[in-house]
Amino acid sequence: MFNRQHFRFAAIAALSFLCACSHWAKMGVVLTPPRKLNLAILPIQFSVKISKRKEIQDVPKEEQKLSYKEEAALTQAKLEAISQRMTRYIGNRLSKSYFFNIVSLDKEIPFANFQLPTSSAAWQDLSRSAGAAIFLQVQIEGYGHIRKIWLAYLVGSGLVEGLVEGVAASFALGPRQQWIAAAIGGEEALQETAEWVGGAYILDHFFTPVILKARLINGHTGKVFWSETAMGTWAGADLKKFPKSERSKKQIRLKAVSEAALRKLAKDIEKAAAKNESFE
Repeated sequence: MFNRQHFRFAAIAALSFLCACSHWAKMGVVLTPPRKLNLAILPIQFSVKISKRKEIQDVPKEEQKLSYKEEAALTQAKLEAISQRMTRYIGNRLSKSYFFNIVSLDKEIPFANFQLPTSSAAWQDLSRSAGAAIFLQVQIEGYGHIRKIWLAYLVGSGLVEGLVEGVAASFALGPRQQWIAAAIGGEEALQETAEWVGGAYILDHFFTPVILKARLINGHTGKVFWSETAMGTWAGADLKKFPKSERSKKQIRLKAVSEAALRKLAKDIEKAAAKNESFE
């Protein structure tokens, strides 16, 4: 029978296939230490929509209610400050790399509202002006809560799993016992849905999830040759660096978790570079 373990194995295999990246050399990126590649870090940007400050920080209840425009302006300013801080943080982590020289883009591109080049020629122009062979792009796909579209996908996967269980049971039980197959499929779908919805609720209310999507881009072609996703929910060691009175604040927890996720990404980039190291 096609059970839950089989389904999850297939899902993991499919996800691994989608996230797999080509060997760096095949994408025109060759590491030949001790020479280092010039790596420029693009402004980290939010791909998840955040419209109110209370989604990313504690807002005093006694604060005077602001107009929509005032709240939007303050939220945008806060998001830009977070993006700049995170961009500097991963830049500092990778500046100690054995494989890369970190190139500053402060004078080359605007930090706010940065638009990714859309053609290989535009990438080549940026690469020449910045003096960078490769670029690191990081997008914030979750910051303090699970995106609704992700939850819908996860719930949908639970319903599909229930359907698969029901179909498999119908073949095993025969046409006279279809009601049993339907019950099995329905029970499985409800169980999976409850697990995902309940898990998302716990993450949103008791943890501070941060989800980062990173890509390394060849500056000469504009093609992605490595990608990875990092997720953080809790960073106890980092929180200990703050006074006890500050640790429960949402903005402090998000700062700690985001930095832990960025450190993981930096390590993953280093590991990927080490695997693709070549010698002349």
